[in-house]
Amino acid sequence: MPLDGQRLKFERLPEIAKPLHYTLFIAPDLNKFSFEGHVDIDVEVVSATDVLKMHAQRLSISKVVVKMDDGTSTHQLHPLLQFQCDEDRNMLTVQLPYVIHPQKIRLSIDFLGKLNDKMNGFYLSSYKNEYGEKKFMAATQFDSTYARTAFPCWDEPIYKATFEVRLVVPSAWTALSNMVDSEVFCSEERKMVFFKCSPPMSTYLLAFVIGELEYLEEKTEGGVTIRVYTLFGKKQQGAFGLELAKRAIEWYSDWFNIDYPLPKCDLVTIPDCSWCRCFYTRMTESIITAMENWGLVTYREVSLLIDSVKSSAIQKVNVALTVAHEMAHLWFGDLVTMKWWTDLWLKEGFASYMSFLFIGYNYPEYNIWLQFLNDELSVGLRLDALRSSHPIEVEINNPNELTEIFDSITYAKSNCVIRMLCYYLGETTFQKGLRLYLKKYQFGNAVTQDLWDALSEASGKDINALMSSWTTQMGFPLISVEQRQEGHHRILNLKQRRFIADGGDDDDEPTWQVRRVHFSLYTTQDDRKESSGSELSIRKLVELNDTVIFQRCIQSVTNMYCSEEVAQDVEVK
Repeated sequence: MPLDGQRLKFERLPEIAKPLHYTLFIAPDLNKFSFEGHVDIDVEVVSATDVLKMHAQRLSISKVVVKMDDGTSTHQLHPLLQFQCDEDRNMLTVQLPYVIHPQKIRLSIDFLGKLNDKMNGFYLSSYKNEYGEKKFMAATQFDSTYARTAFPCWDEPIYKATFEVRLVVPSAWTALSNMVDSEVFCSEERKMVFFKCSPPMSTYLLAFVIGELEYLEEKTEGGVTIRVYTLFGKKQQGAFGLELAKRAIEWYSDWFNIDYPLPKCDLVTIPDCSWCRCFYTRMTESIITAMENWGLVTYREVSLLIDSVKSSAIQKVNVALTVAHEMAHLWFGDLVTMKWWTDLWLKEGFASYMSFLFIGYNYPEYNIWLQFLNDELSVGLRLDALRSSHPIEVEINNPNELTEIFDSITYAKSNCVIRMLCYYLGETTFQKGLRLYLKKYQFGNAVTQDLWDALSEASGKDINALMSSWTTQMGFPLISVEQRQEGHHRILNLKQRRFIADGGDDDDEPTWQVRRVHFSLYTTQDDRKESSGSELSIRKLVELNDTVIFQRCIQSVTNMYCSEEVAQDVEVK
């Protein structure tokens, strides 16, 4: 902590250089709970500089060497290249011997690290085998900002790069990373596994797992190898998850019109698995946990394994939702990644919605849209009715704040808002917009406006004007009905204000763009008519014994209200 007691101001990485490729060597020692590492980073320097800054945390850096574009090395000219590790800011600053101008360089770093028990970064997971013996395996959890604890890197989602991973592990163990292995060199006790180069991706999606594992395998119609890895004796419980993953990758590839770009997708159960990808299910009041590392998705055992004798029907539905959610992330989050954590909802909301859409089409026996009302709509609106809620798009200044928004607003409410938009546009137009978005930004980064632009292009509507009020401000509207009589005409006035659970008002008086997706207004003598607007005055001819029906659409993120007096003539559904 600083001597003056002031909080350190968070610092983003300066835009003077960006990584292009990492070659990462990791040799864990499970007896000493540590690992040795070396990383070569191909870097593009974009501005003249005499320093390089990147992230590093809980690492012991022993040597840094920079090789220039012309082949000269700082190790040859300046053997003692200076660097500084700022543990408070998680920053490694490398002092160059002179100012270098824009060029491509190679940064080589030797380091040591600890295998921790915090279930983030590169950590140890313990369990007991069928004989009651304590065993260990090691896994990674880099979301959101823990890649920096395993190797020095540009640990922000906008800095996408390709990765080649090399792991040294016990000969009898399985070693996994995002890509398939290309070469394996074995000795009697150890082996070195080389993995193929990955597509460009953010550091938080890199992963590796080592341990004593067994697996089940399937192949998709497109030739992608799908495996479910478990501890010994449990692989048969992965059969349902394997079927789900195979079908999901095939269905999403077709629905998005973009094939899954990796040659394989492994689903691995970890006895201890981090909180980072949690969403609550009202049915079980439990936490479903998984992490969408591209090509190497990690799960808690309860989130993937199904015992054909002991597992309940509810647990099976939860596993289906979890697997479908993580498979959707392979496109929303992995293929296209938010530029910064402010747009976290771009991956979480869409992965949540697509999981329901996938299950609705492929497993109709689950009646998943009935569960949606209870598990998503009611949960999301309950939190959003509090004064302490937050917008779907919430400004994140420091990634340490992210734990505060892994909640039902980011998951459930954004899911509901996306469903509402899909209903308004129609699934065909909605699908066309998402295909445009994914195609344009694949292997890159995007912000919310990029999504609105793609949907606007597909629909011919101004989606930003329509949707920004739903994502940039907290809460949701309460639409009230008032009426007055003028001769044989009844004048209905519809007004909106923010619904707050304590019954009070919001001093900011927010309003939302209300369209036909939110309600329908018709009489028992009429064909159904639809109306829209933020404040409406609707004139309708009233016949004897005629009742006006004001119906809230089930896809709407709104509440409806009318007084007892109005309720005599207006039926609210």
